[in-house]
Amino acid sequence: MSYAKYKFADLTIFIALALLFSFISEYAYLKINNPLVYLNFGLLISAIAIVRWGFWGSLAYVFSGIPLLIFRSGEAELWFQILFYVLANMTIGISVLLFKFFSKDRIHKSFSYSLLFLGVIYFSVTIVKGVILSFVAGDLFGQIYSYFLAESFNMVITVIAFIFINRFSDGLIVDMKSYIISAQREQSEHD
Repeated sequence: MSYAKYKFADLTIFIALALLFSFISEYAYLKINNPLVYLNFGLLISAIAIVRWGFWGSLAYVFSGIPLLIFRSGEAELWFQILFYVLANMTIGISVLLFKFFSKDRIHKSFSYSLLFLGVIYFSVTIVKGVILSFVAGDLFGQIYSYFLAESFNMVITVIAFIFINRFSDGLIVDMKSYIISAQREQSEHD
C-alpha cells in the first residue's frame, strides 16, 4: 500500500471513530440529561490523529462536531450551530502550528510535552467556543469560564486516556511518516 493510501485509510478510520464516539456520547447525554456526565472522545481521537498525521489529523475533530448538529438541531439557529460545533473545532489546528517546530516524538516520549500539547488543544478550542457563545449570550469571560468548566471533566478523561495509551501502546501515538520510514529501513536491512 502506498504512503498516500495508507494515510487516507488511517485518517478515515480516525474520522469514523470520532464520528461514532460523538454519536454515542451525544445520544447518552440526551438520555442521561446531566451536563456533568458529558463525555466525548472526539478530542482524544483527534489528538492521536494529529500526532500521527499533523494538520490532517485535526479533521477528525472537525467531523466530530457533525453529530452535535444533528442531535441538537432546533436548539439554536443553524449558522450558530455550524459555527460552534464545526468551524470552532477547526481551532484544534492551532496545536499543529504551535508544535510544528517540535518533534512529534517529544509528545510521544515526554509526559510534559504531552500535557502541553493537550493543553494547547483544549484551551484553543475552549477559548474560541467561549467567544462564540459570548456573541449570543454576552459576557465574554463568563462564557469562556463556563465552557471551560463544562469541558473540564472531558479534558481530564482525555489527558488520562492519552497518557495511558501513550505509555502502554507502541506505534499508536507516533509521527506516522517517521514510523513508516523507520519500518521500511528496518525491513530493507533484514532483506
